[in-house]
Amino acid sequence: AVIENKLHSVAKVDSKAESCGEKEGCAIGKSLAISLATTLTAPIGIDEWMLQFPALQDLDSQYAWFRPMMESVAYKLIGEVSWGVKMRVGIGAMMSISDLMTDIYVGVTYYREKRMPFFQAIIIMLGLSISLQIIIVILSNYRRGFKTVLIEAVPVIIGMKPALDAYRVGYGVQQEVGQNMPPLLEMTYIKGIELFAESIPGVVIQLTAIASAKHVTPEVWISLVISTLSTGFISASISYDFDTDPEKRKETPDFYGYIPAKASKRTAVF
Repeated sequence: AVIENKLHSVAKVDSKAESCGEKEGCAIGKSLAISLATTLTAPIGIDEWMLQFPALQDLDSQYAWFRPMMESVAYKLIGEVSWGVKMRVGIGAMMSISDLMTDIYVGVTYYREKRMPFFQAIIIMLGLSISLQIIIVILSNYRRGFKTVLIEAVPVIIGMKPALDAYRVGYGVQQEVGQNMPPLLEMTYIKGIELFAESIPGVVIQLTAIASAKHVTPEVWISLVISTLSTGFISASISYDFDTDPEKRKETPDFYGYIPAKASKRTAVF
């Protein structure tokens, strides 16, 4: 049932491992695909799947090899049901790019209206965000050579880094030889920079500009809405991924674990 890897709704099986029959086992196995489809990594998907069923928790506690084995299987299967991952990182990339484009447009508007303090604030904000992202690119790729660093920096400069990261994570691109960060970790750092150096400052700058303006164009309101949505989506994604990481939950249970175990409730929380 696990290898079948077809999407099914999460089964309701409350039996312990010793009382599970073939029917219950098949139902549990068929429930794995939906967990893999909606999580970014195989370990997180396996952890979410196991938390749904007492039988799996029994096996996990009794046999040290069970979880690593299932994670190895999940690494093979996750690419076949990764539409959920692709959709999530794709939406995040579109929001980030839209946020950048509208920030540039608003900056140009401030320049035309001679509102130089707001124009300068936008320029400083975007410059800081791009500079910090380039630093992450350098730290991740400096061992691969200067040419590779330059190639990796180009998407940052032209505003397409979110799309590139979304492609790499969504299609399961593996960490290259000499690369210091896997694609998922690099994307997380980039998202964090966008959040604290671009999205949040962008909202503050635009709200201040709106409060002091005599007339506000619809484009400015649209930019504010996009910046607000981008801020919420990025922060929710980072919080969700960190909180559902099984290693972090194991190491710091008092801090991580506010997101519930059930997949339906996890979706509602996100």
